[in-house]
Amino acid sequence: PSPNCYATLVAATSLRDRGAYVGYVINALVSARALRRLGSVADFVVMVEYDRDARRHPRRGAPPPPLPEEALLASHGVRVAYLESAASPPWYRFAATTARKFDAYLLDGCARVQFLDSDVLPLKNMDYAFDAVDASAPDAFGAGVIEPAQGGWFLATPSAATRAAILAPAYRLGFDHKRFEGDDAAGWSGAPLGAWRNQHGKGRGWNFNAAKGDQGLLYHYARFASHGALRVFFPDRVETWPNATTPSVGPLPVRPGFLLRHGDYDHYTGQAKPWLGREAEMPG
Repeated sequence: PSPNCYATLVAATSLRDRGAYVGYVINALVSARALRRLGSVADFVVMVEYDRDARRHPRRGAPPPPLPEEALLASHGVRVAYLESAASPPWYRFAATTARKFDAYLLDGCARVQFLDSDVLPLKNMDYAFDAVDASAPDAFGAGVIEPAQGGWFLATPSAATRAAILAPAYRLGFDHKRFEGDDAAGWSGAPLGAWRNQHGKGRGWNFNAAKGDQGLLYHYARFASHGALRVFFPDRVETWPNATTPSVGPLPVRPGFLLRHGDYDHYTGQAKPWLGREAEMPG
């Protein structure tokens, strides 16, 4: 068995509306099968968060009802991990849901976790990326096309302390619908953000995509809150950041077919998800 895991999140799952979530479950199944056929030896975990209605049981502490698709996932070697219900206000539903991806840091049965958004489909065996971290640099993230940290993929070494550090600003400032409630100029850090780099160029300030959501939290952690080195994936290099305040230095060697450059995965962002409004095509 591999000590490493891929993980994806199916959140705010409503058992009253199976159509609202089942596409993400099927995408997880397809992703797990694709990785295995491509030679992956890592486990695959689906993290499930039910909506509040599904968690109302007569006995306090009763386990959640099984996901209807759990047996199907298990038959293909996919594990299901049930999460506690979402955080209460000042978090709103969307913000709370997207932040649950950081529960990947709580999968302590895994030595390392590649988190994939639930609308990501791997196209290559991505197991090599597990080796991008070591004891001196336990975590990694990818610079996005228009943001310095994209939350659709990140590499985590499970640690409850790391998860707490990532989410601490959100608990301090709170959320207003899809964005944080604090000062736009100060972002999550409480201070203006200096220059940053994405895949296509440079920028300044808390104005990149999802800067006031999960991607901003991830970048805040990398820049201001982490206490160890991180790896940062760019299209043509892997940088090592020795600590949260030192500029990124030195590329690491990368293999052909490098992550984010040669199409290691597709990310069906926005309304581009194949299962939205196309139920007739689902069997294919």
